[in-house]
Amino acid sequence: MKKCFFILFYLCAFPISAQELFIDSIINPLQKDQLLFEKVFIHTNKPSYFNDDIIWFKAYVGKNSNKPSLNTTLLYVNLLDENEKVLFSNNILIHKGVGQGQFQLDGITDSSVVYLQAYTNYMQNFGDGNHYLQKIKIINNVVASEIVQVDNYDIQVFPEGGYLLEGAENILGIKSLISGSGVEFSGEIVDSKNNNVASFKNEYLGMTKCSFFYKSDEEYSIILKLNDTIIKNKIPKARKKGLIVKLDNSNNEYLSLDLKTNNKTLKESKRNNFKLLFHQRNQVVDFLEITNLDSLNFHLEIDKSAFFNGVNTLTVFNDNQPISERKFFIEKVTNESLLEIRKEAVKSDSIEYKIKFSDNLQKPLNANLSVSVSSTNISISETTNIKSAFLLSPYVKGTIDNPTNYFNKQNKNRKQQFELLLLTQGWTQYSSKKMITNLNPRALYNFEQGFKFLGTTTPLLSNYLGLMTKDNILIDKIFLNGKTNFGFDKLLVYKGDSVKISFLDNQNAALKPKQITIDSLKQIEFPKLDISDEYVAKIKKTTVNNDFIENLESDITKLDVVDLKGKKRGEKYKERRNFIIKYKDLIWDIGKYYNLELDEKYTSESDLMHYLNREENVKIENWRGLENYLSIPGGEAILFIDGQRINSNDLYGAYVKMEDIESIAVQTEFRLRIYQVFTTDNYKNNIQELFSNFVVQRGYNKVKKYYTPIYNYKSNVKLTEIDWKPELITNELGEVYFKIKKNTDVDNYLFSINGFSESGILINNIISISSKNIN
Repeated sequence: MKKCFFILFYLCAFPISAQELFIDSIINPLQKDQLLFEKVFIHTNKPSYFNDDIIWFKAYVGKNSNKPSLNTTLLYVNLLDENEKVLFSNNILIHKGVGQGQFQLDGITDSSVVYLQAYTNYMQNFGDGNHYLQKIKIINNVVASEIVQVDNYDIQVFPEGGYLLEGAENILGIKSLISGSGVEFSGEIVDSKNNNVASFKNEYLGMTKCSFFYKSDEEYSIILKLNDTIIKNKIPKARKKGLIVKLDNSNNEYLSLDLKTNNKTLKESKRNNFKLLFHQRNQVVDFLEITNLDSLNFHLEIDKSAFFNGVNTLTVFNDNQPISERKFFIEKVTNESLLEIRKEAVKSDSIEYKIKFSDNLQKPLNANLSVSVSSTNISISETTNIKSAFLLSPYVKGTIDNPTNYFNKQNKNRKQQFELLLLTQGWTQYSSKKMITNLNPRALYNFEQGFKFLGTTTPLLSNYLGLMTKDNILIDKIFLNGKTNFGFDKLLVYKGDSVKISFLDNQNAALKPKQITIDSLKQIEFPKLDISDEYVAKIKKTTVNNDFIENLESDITKLDVVDLKGKKRGEKYKERRNFIIKYKDLIWDIGKYYNLELDEKYTSESDLMHYLNREENVKIENWRGLENYLSIPGGEAILFIDGQRINSNDLYGAYVKMEDIESIAVQTEFRLRIYQVFTTDNYKNNIQELFSNFVVQRGYNKVKKYYTPIYNYKSNVKLTEIDWKPELITNELGEVYFKIKKNTDVDNYLFSINGFSESGILINNIISISSKNIN
């Protein structure tokens, strides 16, 4: 027996030259120009929603150490249906690793589930399977048609480490699925003569394991009995030579390893050079070299404190080529948080709570958190939490069924279930070069910090170009160096923001550009995931789009109007009120008019009459050669500009550029339509606009203020949702205070708490507090 408290101490017994070769060919490439590994978690205010509900969420972006990522300020969050169609897409501002957003479901009636997909641009360096994916149930208010589903049986076997070895005791992981879901089953392993060599039954979610001795030159089959079906499949043939791993993770202090070989390998041990590499993706823990095997069994016990928190990997090499792999989970007590929650005050409509967070040494945590509050009158179960999203999902293949259960400490069997999950991960042999490429890829996608605004302008009136706010406040100034193309970078702009561009002289005086062209936004193909079969460890292969960054850079489209669309009723009411107040002295009956939505397709080169003709079908007509008038289908129109009526002789001279128009209002009286046109202050004062106006079409999505719906009137069912607190930050004592809405109709309040600290400690707690004693 060999005990390794520090693996490096054990290495000293072996030849330095072999170690140096392994370090040069494997260790150094894994750590050279090492890429940061980003991870994402989305905490939603509840796990299921009505089809006309709002999904409120908080996003957490972390790095290898689980500390907040400070490199990325842009997170893409998509809402997909069951057919992987993107229903809505949000660009979320990430500051110090966190951000917020929401999705209005808008009556989705044809899906019983939707999926949240989230990723940063930088995460795409690690492939398609590195995106965050969360399933969300939709409670539809319509009766769904019955769907007849044909059962699809899938039996998978996973030799521990990746292959079987003749003349040795082998561990075999078994997974049984029907239409992608784990099922109850029993079965046996039989040899070529149909003799039973091992029996087994389902342990958890269609997973189990068994051991059997693989005889030389023998063939084995697996027989499964599930429902009324018996399935028999051949087991992969074993290798003649090799080294297999049996891992035992049950001890709290040591990781136990049994390395087994056979006589054929032992005879050639002088020609074999095995190495055990312990790592978490491209982060290396250490490695161990085994030469001159003199026994069929080699036992090791390794101090768990050496490993990373979460999923670690053991890769076995022979002559510097990987031959097998085994994942295992390390749960460090030092990375656990402690929590105390207490009621501070009760008012007629609210309750104030205090939560105190500390590490395992009772030191206060500096943490950023979100808390979802619901009722336990209706059962609620989280499908994912920050621990499963940061410590498990990024390191395994495919989508995990019920990942939160592996972190539920009330689940007494969770450690055994964890090992079944990682045992049934499978492994396909690849070269050391491909392994290094997968674990430490070359950076093709950069960190994104805001948006880019690219374009061209001719002719050059100055070597300086300025980007301004709508109120002419300078945002950024760039030097063109004689080039007509330009780019403003790292812009914190929101969808619907209005910006202006102008040349600037040496005194920062504005010179209006003659012509500016903004790069048109190409259609973005969102990374897709195979979500039709949730449980099978398979990700749909997607071609990497090298133009992805370029597509994102063209984020602003030139418009002639800066009015925003899709505003909330409250905002529209305020705009309407302000409109009436502004023009009531000019137009006495302004309250009878309604504003036209000025179409964004009209550029600064368009004029008023062109707009009215195209959008309102207004034409200038002549009556018997005596006078001009404005006609509309079935009637006439009258035009006012800034309160002054335009008479018949001046109609052809009423030329006003659309960029000089602030708003257009209209009212209809029987067959007569009256247009009120209001121009900008610059136009009234005969001041030339020195900027080109643009409305941001691709920026960050603005965060709305949370509100709690009380009833779903269509189904007359009370929602379990009580409150949502996405912006909680602890003070210097590790405390956070917040109020929730008091609800006398519920028996218990259920607090779902997620977050992370600046030191990388992940926080996940679900706490039920009785409402009986609240006065």
